[in-house]
Amino acid sequence: MHGTMHAKFAILVTDAFQHRGLGTQLVQKLLDIAKREKIDRVLADILPDNVEMQHICRKLGFTLEQNKETKLVQASIET
Repeated sequence: MHGTMHAKFAILVTDAFQHRGLGTQLVQKLLDIAKREKIDRVLADILPDNVEMQHICRKLGFTLEQNKETKLVQASIET
């Protein structure tokens, strides 16, 4: 995010490649890069019905909280 040491991400894994660990690997790689680049916090907005990405984020240490206004699930982690 411009002017901060925070970064926001979005990932889309096509249906043909889901449930193979690719999302987990992509987010883990993103976190590795964020640490190397001295990013303080990584954030994502997740659709409420995307339980797979919520599970991945929880597994990797993100804190999840639903935004009451937008209904999106906000994931964040300090790196």
